[in-house]
Amino acid sequence: MLRFVSLFTQIFLKIPLISLVLFLAMSTGFVSCTRHEHVPGPNRNTQAPADETAQSQPRVNVNTATKEELQTLPGIGPAMSERIIEHRRKYGSFKRTEHLMMIRGFSDKLFRKIAPFVTVE
Repeated sequence: MLRFVSLFTQIFLKIPLISLVLFLAMSTGFVSCTRHEHVPGPNRNTQAPADETAQSQPRVNVNTATKEELQTLPGIGPAMSERIIEHRRKYGSFKRTEHLMMIRGFSDKLFRKIAPFVTVE
């Protein structure tokens, strides 16, 4: 029984130390609990292809765009462009581009795909 108590004590004395080490590692950015996409370091001269096409193509204002203009966006077809226009008609103009995700079927993935190409000016 004494051996069990000794082992039990050793384990619980180490838990605060482990917690402290994890806290320090997370607060310094050495360890992260969230998932992040890879971001190139400052020494790399690479850019994502979407950034280059976003700079060469004018942005589409989702508050004034027609159905045909919305369909020029990647991943937006006739049905989704109709939903955007219907949402805009029913609730008014979008205050932020992120509000597009309130539309049925408009996923976070789709928003990230079109974000460089839209605005709500």
